[in-house]
Parts: sequence; structure tokens; C-alpha cells
Amino acid sequence: MGYSLTNNLKKTQIDNIIIYLSFLSVFAHYSVPIIFLILSSFYIALFRKNKGNFKRKHIICLLVFTFYSAIVGLLNKNFNGFAYSVGLFLIIYFCVWVKNTITNKVFENALTLCCLAGLLTSIICIAEKVILILSGVSEKHRSTLYFFNCNYLATVLAIVVIICAYKFIFKKANRLICMLIALLCAVSIYLTGSLFAWIEVLVGIAVLLRATRRHQLLSILMLTIATVCIILYFAPEIIPRPQDIVATTNNRVGIWKTSIDIFKKSPIFGRGFMAYKHLLPLYPGGYKTSHSHNIVLESLMDFGFIGSILLSIYIINYFKRLFVCRGAQSKTFFSSLILALLIGLIAHGTTDLTFIWTQTGFLYALLMCGIGPEEKLLKINENGVG
Repeated sequence: MGYSLTNNLKKTQIDNIIIYLSFLSVFAHYSVPIIFLILSSFYIALFRKNKGNFKRKHIICLLVFTFYSAIVGLLNKNFNGFAYSVGLFLIIYFCVWVKNTITNKVFENALTLCCLAGLLTSIICIAEKVILILSGVSEKHRSTLYFFNCNYLATVLAIVVIICAYKFIFKKANRLICMLIALLCAVSIYLTGSLFAWIEVLVGIAVLLRATRRHQLLSILMLTIATVCIILYFAPEIIPRPQDIVATTNNRVGIWKTSIDIFKKSPIFGRGFMAYKHLLPLYPGGYKTSHSHNIVLESLMDFGFIGSILLSIYIINYFKRLFVCRGAQSKTFFSSLILALLIGLIAHGTTDLTFIWTQTGFLYALLMCGIGPEEKLLKINENGVG
């Protein structure tokens, strides 16, 4: 019995380490999360029991959607889209295990690791900018680091800022540190030149304050936003790349028009992940990019009505479970944080789809696993145990 207890303890420690590393992997080079997912999936398949976790209806629905998107991609010879479907399956496989394994303490520690990793990333980002300025490089340079795209870097930092807001509210002993990390991340977001990441930050924090009933802080945030808007009206040059706003807007409109044309050609079944990039050669003059820059258009274009309905069923179910957990008034408030992050993602998703990437997408999926401990606690309370 002693050996069995020791063995279980070691397995738990290994599980926790893997979970911590999964969160840290998204702050490394964009290839690291892919390698980590593959290796971790082999570990789970060989040494951990995960099969039973897929019997829930919402998970089955999500797996059916993944299989559907893969078939649609293959039938349209969209092999890049097929690869995205495989990647999505790996994320689902790993995150289903994480959701059923992670505890309150481990998730809270993982959030702390995100803040610390965000701090390190911001320091590197700011140092890069200083070195470039000293080297005489144009100030128009947009910080990207090892995130492939500056907007992906901005999105990860935006997530860290919202997590810092959560820590600021509930971890009073470390408020000064949270403020410092959030400030440095905000500076780094500015250096990326991303305009829409600010929408995600502001909407996410506003939802978090509203969900946790911090009405006074919410009022201060609204007043601050209003003040900043007035300042920007009279001094628009403060905004990063103000001269690009009109061009960026026109590009978005052009992308949306092309995406609508693609959707009209296959409204029922779609064309698979990243259909815009796959079919762009058929639309001369279309703006060269990877996706539609709108979350609704992307879903309809890639998966058609059938795939979009399958995906919507899972999303609606997840939000229902999220609101049930939030209504239960758990002491952790993880559900409020997740709600803030997802609403922020949706707000950002009206103009860009930065979550469709190895680092950003994986990070969002990992954070969504935070509902697991609250669901377990809710189930225990309903059964009258504990």
C-alpha cells in the first residue's frame, strides 16, 4: 500500500510538472507548443487514463466537429487546413486530460507562471526595442520576437494583463508586482504596434470587474477609458501607427468581401481551416493574408453552416457550464476570469483572429481548462460531500 501511495504521488507530481510546462511552452518559440503537445499526448496515451473523459456529449460534439473539419479540408485539397484539424485534435486530447487533472492550486500556480513568463517576455521585448533604437533602426519596427507575428505576441501579452487584473483583485499581497507586470506588458503591446489587442485588454478587464462585482474599479476603468479617448481625439499621434488606421480599415473591408465570396461558393460544408489562404489564388487582387479577420465569417467560410452549428453547440454548452460555475460563487473565481478572457477574445475576433495559432490558441485552451476544478467542486457540493 505504501508503494502504491508513493507511486501515485510521483505520478501526480509528474502530471503537475507537465501542466506547468504546457503553460510555459506558449511563451517560447512557436514550434515549442507543437512539439510539447505531441510528446505529452504520447505520455497521456501510454501512462494516463484519458479515454473515459471523451464520453461526455459536449466533448463528443467537439470531436465530431474536428473530424468534420479534417474531412472537408481533405476533400477540398486544403492540406494546410487538414493539418490545423490534426493540431486541434491534439489540443483537445491534451486539454481534456488537463481539465480532469488540474486542481485549484495547480491552476493558480499556472496563472502565476503566465505572469512571470509575461514579465520576462516584456523585458526581452523592451530590450530589443532599445537595442534597435541604439543601432539606428527605424522606429517603425514592430516587435515580434519569436512569435512569428507581432499580433500574436500582443495577444499573449493582452492575456497576461487580464490575468494580472485577476491577481490584483484576489491576491492583495502581490498587487504592486501585478501592476508592474501589467504595465510592462502594456508597454510591450504598444511596441508591437497592435491596435486591436487593446480592445481585448479593455473588454476583458471590464467583464472581469463586472463579473466579480467590483463596481468601483469598473467605474474608474470606464472614466479612464473616456479620458484616454478624449486625449486621443486631440492627439491621435499617440496611437501606434496612426497613419495606418485608414489603410488597415480598408484592408479589413477587402478581406471581408473576399471571404463572403468564398463562403457563397460553399455555404453548407465550407472549405476547411484557413480557407481564405487556400483559395486566395482564385481571387486576383485579394489582400494577402491567412484568414478572414472576423470570427463569424471565418467559421462560415471554413466550416459552412453544418460545421458552424457543431462548433456553436460546444461553445454554447461551455458558456452554460461557465455561468453555472460563476453562479455557484466559488471562492476561486476561475470562471469569472475565463469569461473575461473569452469575451475579450470575441471582441478582438471581430477584427482579427490571433487565437488561430500554436501559442495563442493553445494558451486559450489551457486557460479554459480552469473550469475543471470549479465543476468538480460544484459536483461535490451537489452530492452533499465535503
